[in-house]
Amino acid sequence: MRCGLSKPLNRYVLFEEFRKILKQPDYEPVPATQAVVVLSGRYDRDESGQVTREDTEENIARIAFGVEVVRKIASLRSGKPPEEASFTDGPPLVLNGETEQLIMMERVALSCGIPSEMIELVDCGERGIGNTRTQFEIMRADQRFAGLRNLLFITSGYHIPRVERTAEKQLPPEDLYKVIAPPYGYKGHNFKMFTIKGEIKRILTYSRKGDIATFPTRAR
Repeated sequence: MRCGLSKPLNRYVLFEEFRKILKQPDYEPVPATQAVVVLSGRYDRDESGQVTREDTEENIARIAFGVEVVRKIASLRSGKPPEEASFTDGPPLVLNGETEQLIMMERVALSCGIPSEMIELVDCGERGIGNTRTQFEIMRADQRFAGLRNLLFITSGYHIPRVERTAEKQLPPEDLYKVIAPPYGYKGHNFKMFTIKGEIKRILTYSRKGDIATFPTRAR
């Protein structure tokens, strides 16, 4: 049962939830996982608002960690050490991002060693349209993933509570899901603690509107 499940949702409950999430030990992948889904992260802009870089440290960390998790699951399934396991023994790596991000996401994943046939791309819409909600809506409607009921989502630590609530709202009731993040500092990616304040505000606003679940009861 998630933190605060029996209490009204407020910023104090969410601060405690974030505190526990950021202190969690490394996640051990589950062999039954049917897909590892990497959600796209932030990109860099200049002072005029123009995008200057898609392959930010945050995006690289999420994607590289996703590839690492696929290999770990392949190792668990095959009984071989991770360095000897074949990616084909693991689940597919689903890269879910805005139209403008997908080329970069696939390029980074391939540079991490995963073969192209193990990658599925999900276009959640053009920049300004695509968001966390559309990432789930479009994937849910995609027939390629219709039979998948055990999903692992990868985002950043500060984003986990909102992604869990979006998954709770958007995924069918029979689906199991887990949301994890690369360890803090993985591939050089860190985030500022003030980012959590912005996430808390979004969670409170979106949950009151009914766009996301109040609490993620199915997060395994």
